[in-house]
Amino acid sequence: MLGSITYNTNKTSPEIHVCCKFDNIVLDDSSFQKGKKQIRFEILDTPDIEFRKLTVELKGKQDYHTLLDQENNIIDDYYTIIESVILDEIDVTDQFASGQRCYTHNNGFTDKFFGFLGVNGVVCFEFYTPLWKWFLSRCI
Repeated sequence: MLGSITYNTNKTSPEIHVCCKFDNIVLDDSSFQKGKKQIRFEILDTPDIEFRKLTVELKGKQDYHTLLDQENNIIDDYYTIIESVILDEIDVTDQFASGQRCYTHNNGFTDKFFGFLGVNGVVCFEFYTPLWKWFLSRCI
């Protein structure tokens, strides 16, 4: 079965990268390119429970990529937004991007994630196969 993740980056920068991995295998590691990007991957649906991990890492962003005014309000920035996470044709974006503590910044702080990546760090989406068991566990 197939999975996909779609993200939308607001600006282009050769210094900032987005790296997507599934089960620690790099699916894509590319610099910020303004616009949407979809990455597809194969999910082996197993009869026995196997834990899976989809990660998205923002790396290479520097302080000068964020412009602040005199009151330290952000007036310009580089970021990407996770628009969708699809597992076996089912949109599970809300399972991961509605306030779960799965965004670990490079300083070690783990934050709630609402779909927005604006600082260097890793967002980790964890689930398990067989998918029907994972889906069932999310509904109870």
